[in-house]
Amino acid sequence: MSYLSINPATEEVLAEYPLLSDAQIEPLVEECFKAQKELKTLSVRERCDLLRDISFYLREHLEDLAVLMTSEMGKPIKQSRAEVEKCAWLCNYFAEKGEEFLAVKEEEGALKSNYVRKDPLGIILAVMPWNFPFWQVFRCAVPSILAGNTVLLKHSSNVGQTALKIEEIFRESSGKSGLLKNLFISHRQIKGVINDKRVKAVSLTGSVLAGRAVALLAAEALKPVVLELGGSDPFIVCEDADIKAAAETAAVARCQNSGQSCIAAKRFIVHKKVFEDFALYFVEAVKKLKVGDPLSEDTDIGPIARKDLRDELVENLKRGETEGGEVLYKGEVLFHKGYYFAPVILRLKSVNNILWQEEIFGPIAPLLSYEDDQEALLLANNTKFGLGANVWSSSAKRAKFFSENLEAGLVFINSYVKSDPRLPFGGVKESGYGRELSVYGLNELVNIKTVCSELEGIF
Repeated sequence: MSYLSINPATEEVLAEYPLLSDAQIEPLVEECFKAQKELKTLSVRERCDLLRDISFYLREHLEDLAVLMTSEMGKPIKQSRAEVEKCAWLCNYFAEKGEEFLAVKEEEGALKSNYVRKDPLGIILAVMPWNFPFWQVFRCAVPSILAGNTVLLKHSSNVGQTALKIEEIFRESSGKSGLLKNLFISHRQIKGVINDKRVKAVSLTGSVLAGRAVALLAAEALKPVVLELGGSDPFIVCEDADIKAAAETAAVARCQNSGQSCIAAKRFIVHKKVFEDFALYFVEAVKKLKVGDPLSEDTDIGPIARKDLRDELVENLKRGETEGGEVLYKGEVLFHKGYYFAPVILRLKSVNNILWQEEIFGPIAPLLSYEDDQEALLLANNTKFGLGANVWSSSAKRAKFFSENLEAGLVFINSYVKSDPRLPFGGVKESGYGRELSVYGLNELVNIKTVCSELEGIF
């Protein structure tokens, strides 16, 4: 096995990287360990300055980074630029909030002086996916470094160039080589890294299968882990919703990143009174999205990131039709090369369809109708996942009902689910546990230490 980078638009092999041997892993871990010892001695203000330097580097090199991302995993170029810009925003946000988030706080207690401080843990192992190859890594690494931790990165095997570039960004912008070290390792080798005493915690974004495996390894080593896994987000359209606005947003919510997003809307639950109108507007909106060369400025949907993932979509669609799915719209792919897959919208007869039961990682949109709010809630919650949810209604009372009862980590009213550095991000059920982003995410990466003393003056 090796890390193989293939341009999904042209099928050209861009780069190949051999796996590290166990002996080659050791000096990288040690470098990260020594860097962490130095990093934790820096003041919070100095660490905030490091994040500002990283943000500046990202913006200075935005176009090159966006082209790299698009060439390696097929994201439309305008979305790649937005991802790099979002990473820069993330750096600046934590730089601005760092001293507030990590401030020592005095609390009431039995002794004369009682306070809570947040200390770094050490090395964080980040196991990251390909679909947002910059953002997912930065989402973990930026608050980790702010807290005084360093990061070992095990990235997805189809984005090796991006993994190396991210390591370079942290090294060149900070002048410190050990803040983030990339590891080209196999799934088998992850166990050894987790068991290393210098590694103190794990953060994984990926599949349920990967999450279970890593969570088990972390549990055996008694190390904390944050898991952000799959999603099958419901998109509920109530009878009192702005139907056209809901449908236009639904097109973006389903097809963002070519449908390859854990928080993409994947199950459309539409009130029977407005179903036909919504379906009509939805088809019109999706038809306007251009499938094409991801480096083209007017492309909305690029290729699927890998051939096996595109082929899986083809098979899932065939099965979904066999199980009663009625195609309302099927786009065309006009390319002979590349792993392209055009959007498809279907009306389902029941929930007993693979397109409803499984997380479909591509632009396939299944629709079901419902009669009342309780039925919509049952349909929405009838899934093993619990990441995000979308609700469209003009009634605050109805929106409140859904926001309180949906089994999800994020609920967005009259919008589509998206991550924001200022707000906690994560799910429930098989979508994982723990939170990323905001102060809640930072708290996952620190030792929240209680100090009580009869001596005064140490606070």
